[in-house]
Amino acid sequence: MSKVKHFPTSEYDQYLSFVDVENVVGFQEAWKVQDKEKVDAILYSLGVDLENGYEIEINTHRTRISQQVEYGPRFSFSERKDKIWQQSGMSIEDQIANCSDISLQIMLKGMSKRGFGKCDTVKSVEQLASEL
Repeated sequence: MSKVKHFPTSEYDQYLSFVDVENVVGFQEAWKVQDKEKVDAILYSLGVDLENGYEIEINTHRTRISQQVEYGPRFSFSERKDKIWQQSGMSIEDQIANCSDISLQIMLKGMSKRGFGKCDTVKSVEQLASEL
């Protein structure tokens, strides 16, 4: 499995608490026997970009489902950006970042009321132009 960290700093911008994942069919059994292939398949189905890996952090965090504050393990990761995930209703930030029309991408970023979490997930106009 991935390495365990006991502090809240991470290079990843998304997380899922073990509390959120433990009720997914097959997760508890796969975790108990350390079936990495099955755990990875479950995490992938929940939006984890396995190519970028994931970490297990132990810290205080808010669960995604119940919004309860918990101290314990969570998976930290980057969200998938593939077309199938985009069509499944992934985060608006990732949908905007993956928009192929640069002028629309810039306009959508300006209209976003939610804002963006990390600066490195938002490209500047100069970066976008250089990718043309």
